[in-house]
Amino acid sequence: MSEKRDFYEILGCEKTASPGELKSAYRKLAVKWHPDKNQGDKAAEEKFKEISEAYLVLKNPDKRTQYDQFGHSAFEGGQGGASMDMNTFDDLFSNIFGGGGDKGVGFNIFGDRFSDLGRGFTIQIRGADITYRYDFTLEEILGGKKIVVTSASGKELSVDIPAGIENGTQVRVAGEGEEGRQGGTRGDLYILINQLRHEYFVRDRDDLHSKIPISMTTAALGGQIESPTIDGTFIKVKIPEGTQTGDVLKVPNKGMTRLKRGTRGDLRLNIFVETPTNLTLKQKSILRQLENEKKEKKRTI
Repeated sequence: MSEKRDFYEILGCEKTASPGELKSAYRKLAVKWHPDKNQGDKAAEEKFKEISEAYLVLKNPDKRTQYDQFGHSAFEGGQGGASMDMNTFDDLFSNIFGGGGDKGVGFNIFGDRFSDLGRGFTIQIRGADITYRYDFTLEEILGGKKIVVTSASGKELSVDIPAGIENGTQVRVAGEGEEGRQGGTRGDLYILINQLRHEYFVRDRDDLHSKIPISMTTAALGGQIESPTIDGTFIKVKIPEGTQTGDVLKVPNKGMTRLKRGTRGDLRLNIFVETPTNLTLKQKSILRQLENEKKEKKRTI
C-alpha cells in the first residue's frame, strides 16, 4: 500500500494556513476534480476523495491538532479520523457549496453512477473576454469617431469612441465576448485605444506640444509667426523681444478635447532659436559688433 501524502500538501497549503485559506483551497480543488466534471475518470475520482479526506481532518480544530502532532498515525485503527462512508464526501461538498443536506451534489463518490440528474451540480463558466486594438490619429481622437467591430458571435457592432479619450484606454462593450459554457454569461468585448504618433504634435493629456523654430533676429527683436494647429488651420503667434530657446508660448483652447467636458486644452509652442549659417562677411561683422557692444555694456554696469 502506498504511503499517504501529507494533508497540507494535498490542499497546497502551509501548516500555518488559516481555516479560511484551507476552505478556499478545498473549494478550488473540489471544483476541478469533481466527478460531475470528470465523468468516467477514475483518477479524478480518487483525487477528489483524497482532497476531501484531507479537508475533513484539517477543518476540525481537534483533529487538526492531533494530525499536526502525530500525522496520519493519529487516526490509525479508526480513532477519530475522517469517516469514509459513501455519503461523507457528498455531504461535505454540499455543505461547502450550499447544496443543502440532501446529497445535493447528485453523485455516489464510490460508484460510477450519478443519481437524480435533476439535482446534478453544474458549474457555470463565464465566456472569455476579447480585445481588439484600434489605431487612431490625434485628429480622430480630437473629434471622436464611430467604428464598426465584429463581436465574437459574428455580429457587426457600431461603437462610439468619445472625443478626448486617452491613449491605452479600453472601451467596453458588455456581453459581446465569447459564449459562456454550461449556462454561463458571455464575456465582454474591449476596444484598446492606440494613439498614433503625430508629425508635429506631442500629446500631454489635454495639451499639445509643438516645437517651433524661429530666426535669431525674430527672437531678439520680436515679431509674429504662423503656427499649425491640430484643427488643420494656422494661427498667428506673437513672439516677444528677447525670446530664448526653451521658452514656451501658450495658445489657449487649441489643444485636445477634454473627455466628457467638450472644452479644450492648450497648445504649447516650444521655441527653438535657429542659429544662422553661411553668413556673409558683412553679416559676421554686424554680429561681432553686437557682441562687442554687449561686452562693453556689461563692463559699465
